[in-house]
Amino acid sequence: VRRRITGMLALEHDTPGAFTDRVTDLALAFTDQAAIAIENARLYTEAQQLAALESAVSYTHLRAHETVLDTVRRLLP
Repeated sequence: VRRRITGMLALEHDTPGAFTDRVTDLALAFTDQAAIAIENARLYTEAQQLAALESAVSYTHLRAHETVLDTVRRLLP
């Protein structure tokens, strides 16, 4: 995924040439899907973290605005 190494799968057999082209193709398809699943999990976690950060920042801004408004209300007759 994105041309970077996500993991490794090793297939071994005692007999040379034991793996056919079909087996190789299936292994490649499996590793492609595994890499996509791992990247999706990483992106999901990143999105959750960003959402939590955005929520905290929004709350902080809201509290700051409320503080300013409270100050203005106290200063106005």
